[in-house]
Amino acid sequence: MGSLQILFVFLLSLFLAKCYSHEQQELLHCLSTYSESNITQNIYNPNSPTYTSILEYAQKNPRWWNSSHPIFIASPRTEAEIRPVILCSKKIGLQIKIKSGGHDYEGISFRSKSPFVMLDLSNLNEIKIDLNEETAWVQSGATLGELYYAIAKRSKVHGFPGGVCFSVGTGGLISGGGLGALTRKFGLAADNVVDARVMDVNGNILDREMNEDLFWAVRGGGGASFGIILAWKLKLFRVPEKVTIFSIHRKLNSSRDLLQKWENISHQLPENLFIRLLIQNGGVERQVELFFQSQYLGPVDELIPLLRQYFPEFNLERNDCFQENTTAGAVKRCYEVSWIQSAFYFYFRKITSPLEVLLDKTIPTQKHYYKGTSDFVKTPIPESGWEMIERTFLEEAGPRMILEPLGGKMNEIS
Repeated sequence: MGSLQILFVFLLSLFLAKCYSHEQQELLHCLSTYSESNITQNIYNPNSPTYTSILEYAQKNPRWWNSSHPIFIASPRTEAEIRPVILCSKKIGLQIKIKSGGHDYEGISFRSKSPFVMLDLSNLNEIKIDLNEETAWVQSGATLGELYYAIAKRSKVHGFPGGVCFSVGTGGLISGGGLGALTRKFGLAADNVVDARVMDVNGNILDREMNEDLFWAVRGGGGASFGIILAWKLKLFRVPEKVTIFSIHRKLNSSRDLLQKWENISHQLPENLFIRLLIQNGGVERQVELFFQSQYLGPVDELIPLLRQYFPEFNLERNDCFQENTTAGAVKRCYEVSWIQSAFYFYFRKITSPLEVLLDKTIPTQKHYYKGTSDFVKTPIPESGWEMIERTFLEEAGPRMILEPLGGKMNEIS
């Protein structure tokens, strides 16, 4: 019986390999008929040396290493090369999975139950900043770090309300919403798209003027659900030359009152003040730790009176923001910095890092298995809920929760 099972698996593998080979040949033949495009030069099959490196970079979570792989990876270098991939995949019956940065929790941009082509947009990363209009056209293969870099190179008083992770692709981030430290002031990334260029299933390029309903849908509804986002036109915002960032470290078991207060008022604070909460276990004693991580759009001298009004428990003083605290596990840290330096801070990089850190695309030598999910909390978590969270955190290895208050501008939009 065992021999028959092995034989069956072997024959099935040969059958699938033959099918995939036939589909590969069909796709290449179809693509070659589009003489105006050089896409065949940027098509990689599993035997291509470049195939593995593209896939490894895309797979941020090693949970998916042994999942299904694309029969081809298409890495277009011009927008014109995308149309043949759409039309030929449609003709042959192949799915298309679109990868901008590859940060989706469930790996849907690089795995499928059906034979598929992965469309890797990372080469389409052109960014054009117009400071007179205060806008930016950003191709969807550009990362958030590349966008922040382009803004910072041109202006010290402009920013964009994106996320905090530099290697996230703007194609996926913005089409899914885009939550970050500037959200309470300016809204989500998707709220600040003023135009978009989208290629539909027939290879046609549409913009806001041509299809207002499509423009509405791609801003938060998942761009790949409706077509391929080629580029976004984004509204940039003026930010102060100096902003203030700080973090407050507490233990969960001794800070329940502070935690409850944060839950009740963090979304009601002035929109210039953003205080998010990171929860994790750590330290020798394996206690659950709270980190209140904040950005204030203004100087220290404006922040301190606000904290005395809303959170005197933080015990943050002006001098705390002008003296380096190098103590491991320090109770409080505070800095007055530029907006781009605050972006470093939220991504756990040194605030003195060079701008080029934003462009880093190296494949991490170590990747961590994780399961991530997001949801909205509409009412404060009860005491019994926090007791369950504390127990779970002490039992698991390396769990983390990030709670980000909305309110501010989001109240006007929603």
